[in-house]
Amino acid sequence: MGLGGILTAQEVANWLRISLSDFIAWHETPGKAPRHFHIGDRMRWREADLTAWMVVRPALVLEACEQCAGEDDCGSLADEQSSIVA
Repeated sequence: MGLGGILTAQEVANWLRISLSDFIAWHETPGKAPRHFHIGDRMRWREADLTAWMVVRPALVLEACEQCAGEDDCGSLADEQSSIVA
């Protein structure tokens, strides 16, 4: 995934298992999307930053899970999140 842990928006969306349009919407909401940086005029994300973001922003990650329909307790995503962070 990505070059040396540097990801495109599509790769981040795939990694989070959400649509690219949902990820772009997150990015347009201040404080909702993970930290990014620019290479020229293109936005990129570091895999390490995404992992750290998932640890400190679990409520936002849970929103992405269609199976939980907004419930606070989503087993399917919680299992995936713990395996990514570990």
